Amino acid sequence: MMRKSLLLLLCIAALSCASLQQKRSTSSVEDVLGYINSGQAEELAAVSQTPFLLDAEIILLKEDVTEFWSQIVKVGFQIPDDRTISSTPATSATYEDFAATMELQSFFQKYVSKRAHIVTVETDQFSVYFITDRVGFGEIKILGMKGPEAP
Repeated sequence: MMRKSLLLLLCIAALSCASLQQKRSTSSVEDVLGYINSGQAEELAAVSQTPFLLDAEIILLKEDVTEFWSQIVKVGFQIPDDRTISSTPATSATYEDFAATMELQSFFQKYVSKRAHIVTVETDQFSVYFITDRVGFGEIKILGMKGPEAP
């Protein structure tokens, strides 16, 4: 019985490890990039939270988030396979990377949990930033996106 308890404790400790959470966030963004590159607007909308942060604007309605992803797909936006992905935990000051406003500070306080990460996708042409949060084992929500921006 003691051995099972110890094993359970080790599993819990491993799952809460920051580097493992970072890996999960990165893998989840790979799924999102796959949805973007294969034109799956419905999947992108399904994994997006409302309200949704787009650059410095807060999109309140699910229909508008769905329309945003539909337009991204319609214009043929792609993220090249030659890319670098990094992930850092979101902090109380992260909102300033989007816009240093009271509105975004409030958004981050209300909707961005301590589990959330800022995932940076860098290519030769541009960078894109995603705010992601884990809502279940292996399941994520996209809370926002910034970019593309010149490197």
